[in-house]
Amino acid sequence: MGTPRAGEIVHWKASLLTVADEPFFDLVRNYLGPISSPYHKPQLVDQLAAFLRREDVQHAIVTSLSANDRELLAAIDLFDQGAGVARLLTLRALGTDTLDLHHRLVNLEDRLLVYREPKSGALFLNPLVAPALRKAGIGLLDLIPFEPIEPDASDWSGAPAPVDETAFFGILCLVCESSSLLKRDGSLKKRTAMDIRARMPWVTTRNDGERLVESMIDAAGQLGLIAWGADGTGEFDREAAHRFVEATTVSSSSGRHALLWTTTALCYGGVDIADEEPDITALAAVVDALIAAVPADRCTTMEGFATLVSLMVDTDWAVELAVGLLALGVIWEPAPGSVAVNPAATSEPTAAATEADVQDHQRGAAVVLEPTFEITIAPHAPMDRLMVRAPLFTLRSCDRVCRCELTREGVARAIRAGIAAAEIAPALEELTGRPLPQNVAFSLQRWTADHEAISLTDCVLLTVSEERRTLLEHARELAPFILARPAPGVFALDRTRESEWMTALRRLGIAVLPRVAGRVTGSGKAQAPGARHGRNRLGSANPGTATGDNPWVERLRNATTAPPPPGAALNREKEILAALDDADITDAGKEELALRIRRKLILLPEQVRPGAVRAERREAKGLDYVGKVRIIESALRTPGEKLEVIQRGRDGRPVRFLLSPSTLDRRGGEMVLVGEEITNGEVVRISVGKIALVRALRGWLSPRQ
Repeated sequence: MGTPRAGEIVHWKASLLTVADEPFFDLVRNYLGPISSPYHKPQLVDQLAAFLRREDVQHAIVTSLSANDRELLAAIDLFDQGAGVARLLTLRALGTDTLDLHHRLVNLEDRLLVYREPKSGALFLNPLVAPALRKAGIGLLDLIPFEPIEPDASDWSGAPAPVDETAFFGILCLVCESSSLLKRDGSLKKRTAMDIRARMPWVTTRNDGERLVESMIDAAGQLGLIAWGADGTGEFDREAAHRFVEATTVSSSSGRHALLWTTTALCYGGVDIADEEPDITALAAVVDALIAAVPADRCTTMEGFATLVSLMVDTDWAVELAVGLLALGVIWEPAPGSVAVNPAATSEPTAAATEADVQDHQRGAAVVLEPTFEITIAPHAPMDRLMVRAPLFTLRSCDRVCRCELTREGVARAIRAGIAAAEIAPALEELTGRPLPQNVAFSLQRWTADHEAISLTDCVLLTVSEERRTLLEHARELAPFILARPAPGVFALDRTRESEWMTALRRLGIAVLPRVAGRVTGSGKAQAPGARHGRNRLGSANPGTATGDNPWVERLRNATTAPPPPGAALNREKEILAALDDADITDAGKEELALRIRRKLILLPEQVRPGAVRAERREAKGLDYVGKVRIIESALRTPGEKLEVIQRGRDGRPVRFLLSPSTLDRRGGEMVLVGEEITNGEVVRISVGKIALVRALRGWLSPRQ
């Protein structure tokens, strides 16, 4: 983003060299002064490049930008492969006035800020000034109307606390305790809803609290944190939890929050993730960047926020995402009809605990385990290490702080979920940062011992007759698949490797094998609650590094909605006007230079000099028939030049055309201008005598044919 690539500069120089001689020399005179003969066009282009690289020139360019300039430059930069006028008009932020857009583009071309690819007409930022423009914050925020929050609405205490990782951790704990939380339609069961309201006070503070919980459970399923079985019950998937934590390690809490918020917001907004399969990782990277970059003291409309998302990533679900983020409290409404980023969503949980968080003598600890088996989890606790151990905790309450209990049932759940019994005590000591209370350590040892005294094996039981027993007991081919030998002639075989041990049995001469008794035929799968839970949608993607795949994410992080202070531009303009007053230039030349100063084509006083301009008439109107003809003929001689034509309609009102002129025909005693209307491509014929005004819209770098 800081240094232009050599190929881009070559592309820009090649574009300049296609400009016809007359407008090219006008360009050089404006910026470099009179041209000495003999001249060499490539050498003049190199001199222009050196001029634009000057630090004082780039400072003058950046400080002279208006809000309209920034908006259009951001739009052109958005389409990094180049965009024509038609594509720019698809951006609602730019409006739909083709003539106005053309005027603005010509001005930016004249100022050497943008250029057109000669054949396609695609627009690009000038690579020599693009780094300075981006450093000045030119970006997406210039395309969206972000306004300062009104003083009476800027009390952020009115913003709801965002649903954070603590709440998601509480949801995972609930799923581990009771796997059947939802009805078949995906809504909470009545008893479950009552239990959640009792244990999660934040749910009762929101009108849509239960819907949010349903969306969070849905999101946990979509991320694979909950595995849904054929009977519609959900179980915590520890392996998926590890993948989720590992995938968000790069951006830590910020990345996890963004991924959880994005997935939940889409579920809340009604997106059928199982069918539509939106790119959750890319959207999460955008949400993460928006939260970090959009100033908290500025607001926009819900449509503006959704537009900002859709500009950064190709998605059909920007509106639904915005609706869900509003429900989650990630964005909030400082006033009716406006939304802003919630400041509470932009900061990491504080490391300082309050008196309500933990007991006075243990203030500041992230996880506290009391001798009473009560566990207090503060907002700044390491949720990445807690999430993968969610089955171990029996939830008692979850608001800003989670309060859980260590129980025999929780230990059993943890072991069933794949957490080794020997890992539990060290894990708790790691989380709390201190040895376990003696009574807790003793109970934990007893509970794990009780659990290990009994084992359950999911297997296929193979029973053989006595004459075959000896063969199988000593068969090396079968030994890798035997999990246990519960009785003579009985073998517990690994269910997951059935095809392998079937092949081994055939090699041992047991060619005819019966069906596995009691096995259910068919898929055995039932639709999960809500019909929207399913596979892990995180895959191998890494939301912590997704920002590297989207250049606009990094640009947005460096963006600003405030243009540079106008003082430098005003002082410089005064210096230029003073130089113009003192210059030994004709009145006509001063008038032309004054026009260029207003159009910001004169950046420094040194550009005000004799020979910088040549006299040229650009418009004619009214009864000046000859003048109108000459303007048209001049445009026909200049490839790519456009004409703005105004004539009176039948009702006397002015009708405006933006034409690419084709010919000037004589019909009887009248001259007729024939051209193509830029806005719709229609061929237009206008009698010169009926033209009220004709104006040449010449940009030095107008598109060439």
